[in-house]
Amino acid sequence: MNFPYRLDIRSRIINALLDREIPDEECDSFILKQANELREKRRERIKGYRNHVKR
Repeated sequence: MNFPYRLDIRSRIINALLDREIPDEECDSFILKQANELREKRRERIKGYRNHVKR
């Protein structure tokens, strides 16, 4: 994601300069798009990990 935004461990968008959560509804469309892409990557990674552990 573009600085100063990041996702926290719960996939919430955080403005790192303000140290404040930014709700999806208040985010710029480009930042929200990036956040959703990262959220999907995290879901896929977690799903793959869980499938690996079950074996």
